[in-house]
Amino acid sequence: MIVDRTPFTSAAAAAVALLMLLLGPARAAAQSGTGITLPVGSSPVVRVQMRAGTLIVRTWDQLQVQVTSGDAVQVHHFDSGAVDRALAGGDIPIFSTTILTAQGPLILPAEEFPLTGIGGGHDGVIVRAEDSPSTVTVTIPTGTALLWAAMGRGDLEVHDYRGGAFVTRVRAGRITLQNVSGQGYVEAVRGPIAIRDSALDRVRARTAAGNILFENCTARQIEVSSILGSIAYDNGTFAPGLARFESQRGNVAIGIAGGSLQIGAHTSGGHIFEQLSNARVSGSGTDAQAMLGSGGPVVTASSGTGNVYLYSGGFKQHAMPQAWRPVGRIIKHPAVLQQKFPHRRHI
Repeated sequence: MIVDRTPFTSAAAAAVALLMLLLGPARAAAQSGTGITLPVGSSPVVRVQMRAGTLIVRTWDQLQVQVTSGDAVQVHHFDSGAVDRALAGGDIPIFSTTILTAQGPLILPAEEFPLTGIGGGHDGVIVRAEDSPSTVTVTIPTGTALLWAAMGRGDLEVHDYRGGAFVTRVRAGRITLQNVSGQGYVEAVRGPIAIRDSALDRVRARTAAGNILFENCTARQIEVSSILGSIAYDNGTFAPGLARFESQRGNVAIGIAGGSLQIGAHTSGGHIFEQLSNARVSGSGTDAQAMLGSGGPVVTASSGTGNVYLYSGGFKQHAMPQAWRPVGRIIKHPAVLQQKFPHRRHI
């Protein structure tokens, strides 16, 4: 049986309390209800905190933040001076988290996500849903500078948010990002992450017990890690920069849509499988290097006890042998943790 004895609310409440303390003296407005619309500037900072339920974030071409919910939520508005003071450090703190599983305790250490290029002068909106409403939909301006959303338990979806910074965290549940761009931090402690059709300048994604899937994405600087889960970057491209994918106990799969790049693959307890078109591949079944075109961005893929899979394009385009079935499972069902599968073919 999986036991979780570290309540999300302690860390989440600390984050909210810190932000509320910094913003409190300059609070401009507070409302409570099931349908709230607040006028904002062209590039606000929006913070959403939910205990449980479903959070859907969308964008529109209006200088308003709109919140709709089946149950009452609290919405606070702050002026730009208060927001500037709250974000003066330039970093978003990511608290350490520990969960207990059948495999033992899993620890995600504390990190900081640096905010770059968002500047100042943003007014702020904080949305708080403490009574676990079923669904909250938050519609924000297209020019929102920072979206910062955290949930204890449930599903978090972000659609069509482009060009700003985003921090999304769920302790137990699913995160889905569709058609996003910019710089972001994505964490599902116990649950899957799926990011699709997105162009990312800088992204950090991690889970303790969950799979991570990227589909049809482009990334310039990307760092992805999971302890128990598997990782797939399917039909993706890389802009010049650094890319790192690492799972301690799961599989790592990289599907290259095109372009020149260098891949370094390593596994301690599994095998490396390769189906790359027109690539120069060297190495062994546990350490391999692949050169596509004239080289370029450096991509590293590693696993402690799982396998590493390298292939061209999208996985669904291929008729892969049985040994590749774990890749298909994570792409079709990213919420399911992959188990070790018997393999017959490798480098």
